[in-house]
Amino acid sequence: MPAISQRTPIVGAASLLFGLLAAMFLAAHATGRSGEVLLAGWLALGGLLFFSWFAVRRDILSATCIWFGTLIILHEEFWRMQTPGFFAITIPRVGIVVVGALFAVMVVLGRIRLRWPGAVGLWLATLVAYFTISAFLSGFETRSELTVHYRLIGGYLFPVATFAFMLHGFQREADFRRVAMFFAALSVYLVFTGWCEQFHIKGLIWPAFIADPSVGIHYGRVRGPFVSSPQMGLALVFCFFSNLVLAKNSARWHWPLVGVNALMLPVIFWTRTRSVWLSFVLCLVVWTWYSRRRMSRVVIVATLMAAALVVTVGNMENFRGEDRTKGGLTDVGPIMLRIGLAQMSWEMVKDHPIFGVG
Repeated sequence: MPAISQRTPIVGAASLLFGLLAAMFLAAHATGRSGEVLLAGWLALGGLLFFSWFAVRRDILSATCIWFGTLIILHEEFWRMQTPGFFAITIPRVGIVVVGALFAVMVVLGRIRLRWPGAVGLWLATLVAYFTISAFLSGFETRSELTVHYRLIGGYLFPVATFAFMLHGFQREADFRRVAMFFAALSVYLVFTGWCEQFHIKGLIWPAFIADPSVGIHYGRVRGPFVSSPQMGLALVFCFFSNLVLAKNSARWHWPLVGVNALMLPVIFWTRTRSVWLSFVLCLVVWTWYSRRRMSRVVIVATLMAAALVVTVGNMENFRGEDRTKGGLTDVGPIMLRIGLAQMSWEMVKDHPIFGVG
């Protein structure tokens, strides 16, 4: 009975909307409207049907993972439609609105019980409120196409919304495994793409914009769908250790995950980004330190030191150079640039100490 009562409101509302849409399209057809309008209408009808089914039968965790996949792969470089408003329409932006609508419907149906994340929630709410006030009061104008309000929405409001979705998506221990499996699947895609990039197999690289030198930055390094080698590298590092956790707790997928991680190591190196290498080493130290068996610590450390020695000796000439595409470590230009940006930011903070400049 509870399940039936939960389905009744949304099924009734969906049936009414289906009837209205069908009548509207029949009328449009009778008056000779274009086929494109009818096609768009029936697609909308199918989307509404799928939305209704998902709200009743699936969960917000699955929806959030699907949206996260579009955010990584099908972002604005894949497709965008410019609008008169202050930002373009993209698949991830439409997706997060749909996920938000799903979340609201599931709350109304009683499938999700709202939870407050305690001190973390208070901190996030305070941070978002502060940045929102800063964006609206500062009057800051930028030369970039990315306005302050765009950065506020994409950089802070969307991540906080995603945090809320994931918070309510985790209901049992198996949900953690589902998320780990999602990142394992993502790591397979990223590793495959990275190998194809390194050996210039452009026919197998998807989406095609990854192999386009005019899109993104760091062309010549492995940069994946992020079209940025640091972002690609940090995503790989996260997936690497997520796979280790999953492999440790899954006998069935243990060796396949170990194999994926083995193939991932060269891809991490091919990002040719010092911050990525450093983050990988630091995470590896933490992982090794918390390893349960002392002998496994010794074996892991010895193996890694040997591998690092081989890589260093084999690439010594490249490491000593300044060409970042070959792994050069002596190029201090980017470091000095970041120091200069930090100094400029500090001067801006001193001029606007309370709400900053947006």
